[in-house]
Amino acid sequence: MIRKIESLARRTASHAVVIGLASLGWLLLRSGSKPSRITYPCQKAAAANSYTFLLYPAFGFLVNASRNVAPQLYYSVKHSGRRNTIVLGSLLLVSAVASGMAAYSNFLVEPVGALQGRTSLVERLTSVSVVRVEDYNIQESLESAINQVISIEDLVPEGSKVLIKANIVRNQAPPDTIDPAIVRALMNIVKQRDPSVIWVGDGSGEESTFGNMLALGYGPLGDEAGVELVDLNFGELVDVSVPGGGYVFSEFKLSRMVVEADVLISLACMKTHDTAVVTLSMKNLIGIAPGSMYGVPKMELHARAEEKGDDYMGGVISDLCGARKINLAVIDGRVAMEGQGPHAGDPVDLGLLVVGTDPVAADSVASAIMGFDPEKVPTLKLGQEKGLGTNDLHTIEVVGEKLEDVFHPFMPAEGHDSFVMTSSLNLLFYRWRTPMIFSALLSVAVTILVWFKFRGSEREQDSRADRSLRDLRTPLDATQPLSPQKRERSLPAIEVSASRVKDEVDSCLEDFQNCMRRVDEATLRLEELAKLFRSGEITPASYELILSDLGERLFLSVQEASGLRESLELARARAKLECAKKMAGFPARSDEAEAADLRYVRGFKDVVESDYWSEADSGKVVSPSGLQQWEGLVSKIDSVLSSLSVEKEAGIIYQYLAL
Repeated sequence: MIRKIESLARRTASHAVVIGLASLGWLLLRSGSKPSRITYPCQKAAAANSYTFLLYPAFGFLVNASRNVAPQLYYSVKHSGRRNTIVLGSLLLVSAVASGMAAYSNFLVEPVGALQGRTSLVERLTSVSVVRVEDYNIQESLESAINQVISIEDLVPEGSKVLIKANIVRNQAPPDTIDPAIVRALMNIVKQRDPSVIWVGDGSGEESTFGNMLALGYGPLGDEAGVELVDLNFGELVDVSVPGGGYVFSEFKLSRMVVEADVLISLACMKTHDTAVVTLSMKNLIGIAPGSMYGVPKMELHARAEEKGDDYMGGVISDLCGARKINLAVIDGRVAMEGQGPHAGDPVDLGLLVVGTDPVAADSVASAIMGFDPEKVPTLKLGQEKGLGTNDLHTIEVVGEKLEDVFHPFMPAEGHDSFVMTSSLNLLFYRWRTPMIFSALLSVAVTILVWFKFRGSEREQDSRADRSLRDLRTPLDATQPLSPQKRERSLPAIEVSASRVKDEVDSCLEDFQNCMRRVDEATLRLEELAKLFRSGEITPASYELILSDLGERLFLSVQEASGLRESLELARARAKLECAKKMAGFPARSDEAEAADLRYVRGFKDVVESDYWSEADSGKVVSPSGLQQWEGLVSKIDSVLSSLSVEKEAGIIYQYLAL
């Protein structure tokens, strides 16, 4: 049994597609709900295998198939009798889809509607201010936002120690990190209370904290009196327990400055996060966990969270916020980040500041502005359960701007659609609502123009057909004078020169023989094609493509040969008439009578207008040719016409249709 299993496993592993499918399944299973796991070595290997053994071959197959199908589809439409109908139907379908999408995005998608019924204040537990930053006066706007929720006197006692925990996770410009300008504005506000010291610090997750500070422009801040730049990754550590126990950690080792600070201000960016869903004032406290204890980046925190099933780091974040209370949450939303945050997202220009003394409430308001449901975001949900604050918008008084006025749904990171109040698809529709209107109008305009063009072509064809039918059915009146246009290609003279007709017939015969050679060549190729197809040497798609091309050539050649045969038959009839006249010794007829007869013939056969009868209107009489010349001309025409009898023409067409 074991040998059979091993043999089956070996046979299965020998198929590249199976390896690709297994790798893709593992990648989706492990990283689908938590995209940050893509950085793990096993996930990188699975991604490489799925691309090499499955995705790349599948893409190549589709490209190759499209190269075979596209030409066949093109020729099928081109040679179809319903080409205009197919083109118009396709354009109508595109117009209908574009118009439907435009109508849906402009009339049915309204993201702000997700806030309806959720922002009414039922019970005031805390206040959060939302302020627009006007005229780039950061300090004035920030001070106004703080004073709306707490006075600076109540926040910062005189002589106290203040720690401003700024988001300096790495050496990357805002909005990935906090702008030094808002740090300076916050320092100036705090200095009004004459604190004993202001610490500005973080524990960077990448590289050196001090190196990142200097690269980002924090150096001049440390030169000011009473201000110190600190690295929370290193230094003296103090044991701090989590009140009531934690979700993941029951205690932490934190920097002495974090514990000794009388006031902790979390100065955070407004960003999406590929693991924690959003990163705001609470997530900002990941930086107070010292790298000397928990690693740089803080991999020990992530490892312990994975062990406890804390997939979104909400438990770890809540534990840190329980171990060290946030006295003031300041969220910088002047330029935020959406998409694959916290480092690879796209900037969003909001021009907002969100401030609150309840970090859960402040983050909940910021999350709602970003389009996330605060009651679903793991960090806020666990923080509320832990008693760190409230995430119920009905209990949060929003002062300053109304949520409905500043609501701006963000694109979430991959795998986080379940946390938003408006789906990513609807959000895309909403953002592209104006371009969709233009695309719908353009598609409708193109459809109408093509329709008019096709209608004009059809009317022109119908008009030409009607004119041709009238010409065939109505013979010309013998007394009707010829128009100037008709004089250019006039009727035959009274007596026709045999040598002149012979020259013209020779040219016609040469063209006819060339057509017949093309007909014979196309017929032989059709027979060879049928043999190759029956033997299986070519695919049905290739057979159809080549057959269509050869059929078109054969049809055009037969059509041209038929026209030339008709001209030659008329010339033969004229030659026989001349022979009969010579044999009977007919006297020469008047110009008018001969022209009238020929006009009557022309009414039924346009081909009689050929160039070798071009002297009728000039009044010039050509000398008659001998009987032998006319008889020789008749024999020559008969000889050539025998190569394309009516029966042979019908047989060629039947052979093509049978194939």
